[in-house]
Amino acid sequence: MALVVSGCLGDRFEYVTIRNAATVTVVYDGTYDYPKGAVRLEAGAETRTDWMWPIDRTDGRARRVCAEGTDGSLVFCREYRFDDLVRASWRVTITLGTNACSN
Repeated sequence: MALVVSGCLGDRFEYVTIRNAATVTVVYDGTYDYPKGAVRLEAGAETRTDWMWPIDRTDGRARRVCAEGTDGSLVFCREYRFDDLVRASWRVTITLGTNACSN
């Protein structure tokens, strides 16, 4: 079960854990505000972030998470919809060689 929290302005969000299961340090972004939203994550490390969308099953938007190696090469790209996140217990696991993004 996910935790839905209301912010000071009544905005709902979900906590999402991002784990780097790759053997290399990555820079990931899941905010569409790159490079401002970029986060450096060492191999094996994880961090928690909050996402304001997708927030429920009626929200058809997908959140794209991309990660690059320190050399700038794309090592991970995947989009997450609400049901994907529920199935993954609100966890995103970055693995080398995953590129499920169409563009």
